[in-house]
Amino acid sequence: MDDLISIILNLNNNTINQKLHFCNNNIEIIPGEIRCLTNLHELVLNSNKTKIIPSEIQYLTNLKSLYLLFNKIEIIPSEIKCLNNLQELNINYNGINIIPNEIQYLINLKKLYLSNNKIEIIPSEIQFLINLEKLDLCVNNIKIIPSEIQYLTNLQEINLGVNKIEIIPNEIQYLTNLQELH
Repeated sequence: MDDLISIILNLNNNTINQKLHFCNNNIEIIPGEIRCLTNLHELVLNSNKTKIIPSEIQYLTNLKSLYLLFNKIEIIPSEIKCLNNLQELNINYNGINIIPNEIQYLINLKKLYLSNNKIEIIPSEIQFLINLEKLDLCVNNIKIIPSEIQYLTNLQEINLGVNKIEIIPNEIQYLTNLQELH
């Protein structure tokens, strides 16, 4: 982890660097020093052993893409709400069971991938993601699609396959840009 901290601190001095990719490693902890990378636009930490998204993530306010696939993350921290420039969030293949209400503050989010987790409820606050174009919540434990989904009028694709959904709400009809429903 000391190597990762050194890299982060050295990158901090380079204002040109906007992407950080550390895939297929054994990173268990994302160091708090990540807060120094305020110019970062893309953070990719796929296929590690990461369990926690640190609260320092809130300082990455220029972040547009966050990829944390194939880790051991169980909680999306409330500090995620500070990432108001985030356009793509991919936390597929983890152990997440709750989408936090703070997701509503990610108003620039266009793509949200939370498949292959343990999510049971889609919060009504999802209605505030008005720029969302793609929503992937397949392979979870979701039983109900909230009626508030009707406010996601830019939504083009929804993947809710392999869940426990029994009824598709009538409000789906208001998603006039919807091209794919799985």
